[in-house]
Amino acid sequence: MAKYDKVEEVAVEQSLPQPKITVQTPKVKAFSFEQWVQLRNKPERHMRGMRAFLGIRSGYKYPLQQWDEIFSSY
Repeated sequence: MAKYDKVEEVAVEQSLPQPKITVQTPKVKAFSFEQWVQLRNKPERHMRGMRAFLGIRSGYKYPLQQWDEIFSSY
């Protein structure tokens, strides 16, 4: 019975399921061209020229700062 006298202890760590953490990036509010014109109090008479300056981009939505950058050279 000498063979079975040696017993090794093995430590078993139980891994608990880790909770999944999700982080949402803050969303930037986008405005249409018409909304930007209203917020910046641009005269109605300039809208046609500004829309022509934009071209196809007039249908897109951008943040207010980007609209300001676009029209900085107008």
